[in-house]
Order: sequence, then C-alpha cells, then structure tokens
Amino acid sequence: MNRQDISFDEWLSLSESEQEQLQKEWNPYEEGYWHTLRAMAERRFRDEFGANPHILDVHGGIYHGGILIIGVTLDLPRGKDG
Repeated sequence: MNRQDISFDEWLSLSESEQEQLQKEWNPYEEGYWHTLRAMAERRFRDEFGANPHILDVHGGIYHGGILIIGVTLDLPRGKDG
C-alpha cells in the first residue's frame, strides 16, 4: 500500500498493529499524509455527530507526545470530579 495515498477507510481497515506500525513512521510535527487522515477523521466525526446540540466545536490537533487527536468541545457541565 502506498502510504501517501491511504484513505481514511483504508486506515480503518488496517489492524491495530498495522496502524501502530505506520504511526511509528510519523513525525506529526511535520507535514505528511497523517494530517490528511486526521482531517478525514475530523470531518467524519463532524458529519456523524455534529448535529448533536451539545457539540460546540470539533477540531484536530496533536496531543502531548505527538499523538494525533480529534478534540471535541461540549457545552455539558463538568462532573463533580472534573
């Protein structure tokens, strides 16, 4: 599989170990196809769940340690432990 042309559906079809192997090659702080995958995941999440009235924002980013994430901002009150 040409990693530069992988679609989000192809990514989802990979096993967890195959996904982990590809992630080891990523440098999320530089440009690369992984940012396209993140954008596709963000778009899919927004399409599937964006109509929920409690979702204020959906955005992609990089979590501590270089893990690509989809961040979701809700208008729900924090729990007593939060």
